[in-house]
Amino acid sequence: MNKVTLFAVVFLPLSPLHAAKGFYGNAMIGVASIGGENVTYARLGANSAGQTLPQGSPLTTTSAGGPSFSIQTGYSILATIAPELKIAAHAVQLGDSANRVWSLHLLPGVRLFALGPWQRELPKWLRPFDLSLAVGFGKSVQAQPLPPENNAVGFDGFGLRYGMAIEYFAFRHVKFGLDYSMIRASYKTFIFNRNEGLTYPITPKARASHRQISFCLGLQLDRAL
Repeated sequence: MNKVTLFAVVFLPLSPLHAAKGFYGNAMIGVASIGGENVTYARLGANSAGQTLPQGSPLTTTSAGGPSFSIQTGYSILATIAPELKIAAHAVQLGDSANRVWSLHLLPGVRLFALGPWQRELPKWLRPFDLSLAVGFGKSVQAQPLPPENNAVGFDGFGLRYGMAIEYFAFRHVKFGLDYSMIRASYKTFIFNRNEGLTYPITPKARASHRQISFCLGLQLDRAL
């Protein structure tokens, strides 16, 4: 396949373009904000050796916001519903071990395409757009420094994700869009030093809300409906 043929297959528009079925993948970059709560030492149980964590610097799931990065992939069934996997992260000052802050979420779920069933009935100018809603549940971890010792500590648990996206099919296999996600994390474990077994259960669980607004670039691998 020469370059001209490849360009035509990927970028020449359909007539008209609209949402498609099949495999898709999105890469996203944006900003994240994290709101949490203070965690008292009285909420920490004993570790596997029966030891409790001595009182020290204040603990909190509130974290500095910053750049966010996400990828998601799924399979659209008749442009209506799709099983989907999303990996979302945010990070601040990763190169500075004393001040780095990050979070990571691995969230399988389902995406519903609101316009898919009625795509052919829409006005032609509206057919390249699609609006979708997503829900998911999976693993969430969050880490940040603990001043003044600058030990990296973290929280480990699960996250419930819900969000929405609006996308525009600009070319045959290419779409652009905006994505909003809310991840409500519930942390059951406080990690002081995992390698040494210094992890402590949290009762009740610590909470945090991760909000992400992202620009997304997507590839739709199968044909439009």
